[in-house]
Amino acid sequence: MMSRAKGGFTLLEMVVVAAISMILLVGASRLLWYTTHVSTGLLARHEALENARVAMDALTVNIQMAERITLNTDSDGMLRRLDLLQVSPENVDWEYTFRYDRDAPPGTPGYKRLNFSGFNELASHLSEIRLTVSSDRQLMHITITTDENFGEPITLTGTVDIRYKVLIIR
Repeated sequence: MMSRAKGGFTLLEMVVVAAISMILLVGASRLLWYTTHVSTGLLARHEALENARVAMDALTVNIQMAERITLNTDSDGMLRRLDLLQVSPENVDWEYTFRYDRDAPPGTPGYKRLNFSGFNELASHLSEIRLTVSSDRQLMHITITTDENFGEPITLTGTVDIRYKVLIIR
């Protein structure tokens, strides 16, 4: 008759513990992958929303401060170029230019970005910027939509009072 050593485990007990450990490890790794995947998507959407907010704020504030607005859009209201002229108290002209080209090939400097004065990138990950003027030419409506690369596109809208500004539409 064989006697069993005290305090030891049988092979069956070791296999059961290994199987339970593997199940827990696989579950934990899947949970970690899912959490990382979701948080990465949320961070990307947050970045896209923040870019759209920066673009909306920059356009709204600069349109409000401008004395002369030259608007160049497509027939459907898509922004091509927006020139804003502001005169300082010292009678010095400050001119701001906003450019956006949704049709630029990927990788080019203007691709889906709002550029300020041709140098500084204000916002990226934008699929549309629309500027439309009301029929009475007193309000400018701004609509900014983010890329679809980050899930559902986000659309921000705003309105600026332009009734006391010189407006040139091209």
